Amino acid sequence: MPTLDDNRAIWEQYAWPEGGEEWSKAWGHPALMWHGTIYPRIAPFLPAEHVLEIAPGYGRCTDFLLWRCVRLTIVDLTTKCIEACRARFVGHPHLTYLVNDGRSLAGVAEASVDFAFSWDSLVHADAPTMAAYVAELARTLRPGGTAFLHHSNLAACAAPSAHWRDPSMSAEILQNQCAAVGLHVLAQELVEWEPGLASDAFSLLRRPKPGDRMAAPRVDHNPDFVHEVARYRRLSDLYWCSEV
Repeated sequence: MPTLDDNRAIWEQYAWPEGGEEWSKAWGHPALMWHGTIYPRIAPFLPAEHVLEIAPGYGRCTDFLLWRCVRLTIVDLTTKCIEACRARFVGHPHLTYLVNDGRSLAGVAEASVDFAFSWDSLVHADAPTMAAYVAELARTLRPGGTAFLHHSNLAACAAPSAHWRDPSMSAEILQNQCAAVGLHVLAQELVEWEPGLASDAFSLLRRPKPGDRMAAPRVDHNPDFVHEVARYRRLSDLYWCSEV
């Protein structure tokens, strides 16, 4: 897998031919990716006062998050992505734009974030990078604050590589990383991008408030995720086609 420096160079040099929407095509339309797949999983935590998005790319999810918060901070390791987002969302003064080192949240105040979110980017992050971000979330989430992270689960699979997911990271490793810094994993969904290979995980974690009683994480293996995505692609082809 690429190193952190490799990732920075790759995404700075990448042409972004469709502004990142090239990765939404499996759903047919980015709105169906958001409303069909993402939003049902995070709806209990939105709207929120202060939302943090880690690694937004060119803002394909930012476009939906910005309407569901009072303040939105986006953090990316590439200047190119942050400048693209700054141009795209110029009419939204409640956004704050930060370029980071790919593993820290410098510039985000302690205990200031109500909801943190990352989609389809941290799948490339190795275990040490994820541990660094988890520690930063322990610092920046307010007590009771929640984070939804889409990350690699490839370390739990037999396949050495798949879909450019990092082979050193898994849902279980994230549980251990959270426990080490006082965060609690509420739920994890292990999803298959191809049959029999749960290469991805969606992890929901929280910074507990004093007195909270935290139950064991709810973990679900979802072998039907690829069919979920395909169903929205069919809906896109049927209803969202521009040639009506």
